[in-house]
Amino acid sequence: MNLRRILITGAGGYVGTPLVSKLLTRGFEIVAFDTFWYGCHHQPHKNLTLVKGDLRSFDLKKLLINIDAVVHLACISNDPSYELDPAFSESVNVAASIRLIEQCKKSKIKRFVFASSSSVYGVRDEEQITENLLPEPITIYSKSKIVIEDYLLKNASKDFDVVILRPATVYGLSPRLRLDVVCNLLSAQAFYDRLITVHGGEQLRPQIHIEKMISAYEACLIEKTNFSGAIFNISEENYSVKKIAEQVRAVLNKEVEISYLPILDKRSYKINSLKYSEFFKTDLTSNLENGIRELMQHFAEHPDKVWTDQEYHNVKKLKNICNE
Repeated sequence: MNLRRILITGAGGYVGTPLVSKLLTRGFEIVAFDTFWYGCHHQPHKNLTLVKGDLRSFDLKKLLINIDAVVHLACISNDPSYELDPAFSESVNVAASIRLIEQCKKSKIKRFVFASSSSVYGVRDEEQITENLLPEPITIYSKSKIVIEDYLLKNASKDFDVVILRPATVYGLSPRLRLDVVCNLLSAQAFYDRLITVHGGEQLRPQIHIEKMISAYEACLIEKTNFSGAIFNISEENYSVKKIAEQVRAVLNKEVEISYLPILDKRSYKINSLKYSEFFKTDLTSNLENGIRELMQHFAEHPDKVWTDQEYHNVKKLKNICNE
């Protein structure tokens, strides 16, 4: 299967922005589609077409002309953002996704790569969470991901190839930086406030460096054989929140207080990504310390950054959007 012209939805997001850049360097032609609520951080490129729009209402038939594959990242991401306005979020994550899938089938799109979430597993007692376990989502956000997973699997065929990725929490630098994901958040707290706030601490949070996450999407586009609805966990390692906080403090190498408060989110699980590593013959392992150092270097170059601004926090920005 030869895939050259790719539509990326959510192309202005935290992962979408650097993914577009990476694929352009690999020779792909990219149609980058987004509402660009958080701005557009793309540089002009001869093989890049930027399209601003909303999947709920855009002319998808026109959008999908001459497209070989779709990487569907667009969504209201994380539980707090989704819960601000569940009806609005469902229209984006569920209704718009189904609308896109249906048009992709009509437009004879060869491959559809879906960004699900490892949060679909919920709270589990198993030592290792593999793709063989049935999802047990406990939030409306993670339930929305399962709705689309199921819809895709029912519609997958040899002519409409589907692959589903269940990423761990992403960390690291991006032109569209988020500071509301755990490692990035704790790093910003440490650098700017010298105070890290941890709710609980012993709960495990699988992590994946953004460059490894981008490589996973690229691998799904390069693969020649049919995925036939394959599902892959994407995680480098399972860290406790406490360990992440302590690593952040150690990297900054300055006096930083860690304040431990009662736990708010009891999810704790170990994501196993062996299936992905064996299929693609690659290693997702990264270095948390190096990722934190990259963040600290960025903060040092922007000492006046107001890290709590809404541009870095999805839920803050969406509050304004939902109230408009």
